[in-house]
Amino acid sequence: MLPPDVNASDYMFTPVRDAAGDAVRFGLGAVKNVGQGAVEAIIQARKELGRFTSIYQFCEHADMGAINRRVIESLIKRAQWTTSEERAPSSSSRSMER
Repeated sequence: MLPPDVNASDYMFTPVRDAAGDAVRFGLGAVKNVGQGAVEAIIQARKELGRFTSIYQFCEHADMGAINRRVIESLIKRAQWTTSEERAPSSSSRSMER
């Protein structure tokens, strides 16, 4: 089971293949306070931009009409903002580069 990831998760749980083999990626829709409209806005911004490299970039490119403060706070608390390949071994799971 892989944790929810702003740069990789869909709304629902999804099967993925990673370095460790087959796994299931936690869906962003399962994060408290994150609805389908917010996830659709995140996915649309990812399609246009690629990966988010900072929370500032996320706020600049994602539709803030669909994503409110409560959604952002929940994603900060519960979702990964970088994948394990992008993090240094000593970084926390919710770290994000500025």
